[in-house]
Parts: sequence; structure tokens; C-alpha cells
Amino acid sequence: MISESHFLLRARTHDGCERLNALLERGKIEVRFSFADHRAVVLNLMARYSDAPMSFADACLVRMAELAPSRIITMDRGFERFRTSDGRRLQLMTP
Repeated sequence: MISESHFLLRARTHDGCERLNALLERGKIEVRFSFADHRAVVLNLMARYSDAPMSFADACLVRMAELAPSRIITMDRGFERFRTSDGRRLQLMTP
């Protein structure tokens, strides 16, 4: 997820990657997610949104939001149509 954030920030901001790295360095952002532990749910989400399409990274973010309800910071408007496995809307923070 950090890699996708870097990709989007590099393309759309001046110093976004540096600011993200600063948050990572200070421990303000932690990634405690193992695909192996959530394989079935992630793959089911990707299948459910195959017409969207939902990328692997997108599905992992949705799963993480299910596990620890929080806001997803994104510049990708595609997240507005995604729902959790139980149908809840995602909490998004978009520019």
C-alpha cells in the first residue's frame, strides 16, 4: 500500500513522497498486514469488483479497513464504489 501511495504522490504532488516517508520514519504509519492471513477475503473482494476493476493493493486496503476501521487516504476516486465484505461504506479522505 505504501508503494501505491508513493506512485500516486509522485505523479500528483511536489513533495508528497518525502512527507509520506517522514510519517513512516516517525512511526505515524505502520503496516501490520499479511496477505497470507487474509488471502480468501482479499481474493473474494477482487472477484466481487472484477468489473471495477479492484487491484490487489485496493483489495488489501479494503481488508485493512475492515480489520481496523479507519480512514483511507486516497486520490483514487475508485474507492467511492468499494464496500467492505459486509457492505459498509469505506471512510475516505480525498483531496
